[in-house]
Amino acid sequence: MAGQWYSKRTISREEPSVSLPSPVSTRTASPEDVNPLSAEDALIPAALEELELLGLAGSHLTLGEDHEHKTAPLITREAYLLTEPTHRPSQYGVLGAALSVHEQNGKSDSPRDPRLYINTNAPLSAIVCGVQGSGKSHTVSVLLENMLIPRHAPIGNGEKALSGLVLHFGEAGAELDAEAFLSMMAVGSSDSAPLYVQTILSILRDLGEKFTYSKFQRELDDRKFNPAQRAGLEQRMALLKGFIDTKAGHRKKRFAAGQLTIIDLSDPFIDPAAACGLFEIVIRQFVRAHVGTGKVLVVDEAHKYLAANKGNSRLTKALLSLTRQQRHMAMRVLISTQEPTVVPPVLLDLCSVAILHRFSSPSWWDHVAKHVSANLSDEAFDQIVKLRTGEAIVLAPSGLGVFARRDADGAPAARELGQFGRRYLLVKTRQRVTTDGGASVLVV
Repeated sequence: MAGQWYSKRTISREEPSVSLPSPVSTRTASPEDVNPLSAEDALIPAALEELELLGLAGSHLTLGEDHEHKTAPLITREAYLLTEPTHRPSQYGVLGAALSVHEQNGKSDSPRDPRLYINTNAPLSAIVCGVQGSGKSHTVSVLLENMLIPRHAPIGNGEKALSGLVLHFGEAGAELDAEAFLSMMAVGSSDSAPLYVQTILSILRDLGEKFTYSKFQRELDDRKFNPAQRAGLEQRMALLKGFIDTKAGHRKKRFAAGQLTIIDLSDPFIDPAAACGLFEIVIRQFVRAHVGTGKVLVVDEAHKYLAANKGNSRLTKALLSLTRQQRHMAMRVLISTQEPTVVPPVLLDLCSVAILHRFSSPSWWDHVAKHVSANLSDEAFDQIVKLRTGEAIVLAPSGLGVFARRDADGAPAARELGQFGRRYLLVKTRQRVTTDGGASVLVV
């Protein structure tokens, strides 16, 4: 009996019997049906407390299901309405319209209400890819609008704005830590470093948390180096000074709620490796900043940077670390790229959402298909090649939707709430509410 899962005691006829939930699934039960307490247990306060810890008292949702609903990265309007108010995402933004949902067996279904929401309250990681003109940058802008514009009804229910960073130049010396200086001086591991670099590392260790550029410079001036060491040191210091604004005045707060900081390294004298190093420094500052809200990091045009050092740069490692720890750091990571093959496979594996705009390269398709959980057939690739501007194939295994349950003959039966799993969605991104600065430049 189901009740024996909770207690092996035989229930006497005088005791009122109580219907018990299945220990495997309680998704279809109503709150009134769930009361696993016997008449005797109901008199014991500890019994209810024990069941509360098991997630079996007062709700038909298990603890896992409650967490799944609150942290689902994407949720359709139908699913949102079917979810209990206390278990819904507390803020969301309108991503676009879900035109169709495609099953593993090739069958598809159209949602009764096409609105598709992105959960802006919970951390997530997403990759957005596609060729130029496919709507990739537009989609990233829509995501940022949802996360940075609060209390604007047309784009969703946003109560609190996040703090955003899109990977400026000329950081003040007071803002950089010792590790940042080593990065800009092109100093790697200390294992094979020359003697004068060992001296630099020793100075940095001695300064510790009291590190500033001026103190660092004074300590170097006090040390004695032979001519060969001095030449090497001066080369690295010249490289460092090229990135330092030593005349900076009072340091202002760079990151705040509702504020988007854009790092533009469009400079002919900065190569991809140097850009990766600078981006990694700024990301570290962003992670440490206290903003009183969640954060969103956008790596735009990632194909220009992630391929540096054969994909083994500090930036790549920082992104992997952020994605793995995003829930602990209240971080959202959005990677936008024309070429998905430059995104390390491990990073693709960790992304909770993949938004694929139009492209026609089979090698790109193979790279993505190997690292996503959806059932991507040749038919899906045909769809991607034919996508219109603004349309995308969206993969979000932990997203929530409402799907038709099929009977033994394969005919549609009742509709029920569930995760997207290996399904994929055909989505049309909504219009922007901010000015589009990235539109194609036409002659006439």
